[in-house]
Amino acid sequence: PSPSMSHGCELLTACKIATLTREQFLEGVSRNPKLAEVLITSLSQSEATAFHHLTTVGRRYARERIAALIYELSFRAKQKGMSNWATLPLKQIHIADALGLTTEHVCRTVRELREDGLIHTANGAISVEDLTGLGEEALMDVGEAGLWWSAPGTRSAAPSATG
Repeated sequence: PSPSMSHGCELLTACKIATLTREQFLEGVSRNPKLAEVLITSLSQSEATAFHHLTTVGRRYARERIAALIYELSFRAKQKGMSNWATLPLKQIHIADALGLTTEHVCRTVRELREDGLIHTANGAISVEDLTGLGEEALMDVGEAGLWWSAPGTRSAAPSATG
């Protein structure tokens, strides 16, 4: 992060990036109203997701938070066509940093999720073994509009696409 940017990123897999000046970006959006619409929709969804993440970090138990993170990342990977049971290049330090937990607590909780048959860990990656069970543990479900979250502390899932 720099004084002009409040955040940064670390790549976990190979990718291609491009940089645009502010002027190039604004010119591209002004020439393509559909791009502007897609960006607004994406930003709205991102804001709603960020709000959810912020409000539930303090309301969920660590196990629910870890399950929710793995579930959400797996769901996103599946949306991108990566795999039905996505293998995520995710280290426990990444989970701890993302959720405000100690690595020791993450280690213990990941072991419990593995022992319960919800996930598998190997070579610095996590694969989901039981997506439905992990979603129930995370208080999440997949609905027609994407991910749904149940209120923290409850076990009732939001409407799913199948019923």
